[in-house]
Amino acid sequence: FRQSGLQDVVLHPQFSTNRRVYFTYNKAGGPGPTPNSRLSAITLARGTLDGTALTAVQDVNAIARLAGIESLSFGLMDFVSEHRGAIPASAMSAQGQFTHPLVLRAKLEISAAAHAARITPSHCVVTEFKNHRALADAARKASHDLGYTRMWSIHPDQIPVIIEAFAPVTAEVDDAIEILMAAQAAHWAPTSHRGNLHDRASYRHYWHVLERAWLTGQPLPTEVETAFFSN
Repeated sequence: FRQSGLQDVVLHPQFSTNRRVYFTYNKAGGPGPTPNSRLSAITLARGTLDGTALTAVQDVNAIARLAGIESLSFGLMDFVSEHRGAIPASAMSAQGQFTHPLVLRAKLEISAAAHAARITPSHCVVTEFKNHRALADAARKASHDLGYTRMWSIHPDQIPVIIEAFAPVTAEVDDAIEILMAAQAAHWAPTSHRGNLHDRASYRHYWHVLERAWLTGQPLPTEVETAFFSN
């Protein structure tokens, strides 16, 4: 009976070119026979190391909880290739990656695991790097539909397109400002906004909307910046 935790880390023989890492850890199970103990099993996982992010991960929920992990990334081309032709090449396109069931399931699992572990889910690149409309559409879907908060780029021209797509729309920001300013005036007690009840649970959501607006460079009223971002 052991607690969960990272054990061995082994680099692939061609790590310098493929960046693949294998590691084992104790995967915690149900309660053990004594207080403060849990059943566990040695589990093997692998991923591809890209800076501080692991891509092409397996056993994603356990990996997301490992100490030192800052981001989980979805490697689209690696994922499709690992299925040995069972997934068509069209699933690697800007449109197909959001419609193929296996690709979509993997994206959702990575996003959910990252949020549960309070780390950053990073979406894969769009290889049609000259098609800004396809990139913007993919970035919006990654952000709004799948819950990703970052996205990789493969060309500098993609960066402003991604930032704009990940930024909240003006109506969302306006609602967040009104709700949070009223909440602050009420000392964070429950408030009503356009006939809807809000409390600390929904305040957290609107705080993240406002923070995303600030981080993506959207102009905010001076009183809002003073109230929430002066430090």
